[in-house]
Amino acid sequence: MIRIQAILIVGIFAFMLLKPAFPYIDYLVRKSYIITNFCINKDKPEMGCNGKCHLNEKLSEDNKAEDNTPAPVPQKQWKNPEFLLATRIINNILPDLSAQGFLYINNYSFQFATSVFHPPV
Repeated sequence: MIRIQAILIVGIFAFMLLKPAFPYIDYLVRKSYIITNFCINKDKPEMGCNGKCHLNEKLSEDNKAEDNTPAPVPQKQWKNPEFLLATRIINNILPDLSAQGFLYINNYSFQFATSVFHPPV
C-alpha cells in the first residue's frame, strides 16, 4: 500500500514537473500535421514558420491559464490597544538607538603572539 502511494506521489510530481514541456513535445511529434492544418503562415513559406505560430498560440494559452491566480488578500492592521500601549511605553523608556547609529558590542579581543608556547618536554 505504501509503495503504491509513493509511486502515485512521484507520478503526480513528475507530471506537474513535465507539464510545461507538453506543448513542445506535441509540436515535435505532430510537426507535419500542425504545418499542414494549423499553420497561419502556410501561404508565406519564406518566413520559415513551420508551425511555430501554432506552438506560440498554445504556449500563450497555457500562460493565460496559469495567470488566473487569486487576488492577494489585504493584510489586517494592528488594532490591539494593549500592543500599541506597550510599544509606546517601550519607545519612551528605551533610548532611541537608531539615532545613535549602529549599535555593536565588540567583546572579542585578539593578541597576536610572535612566539608559540611549547610545553616542557
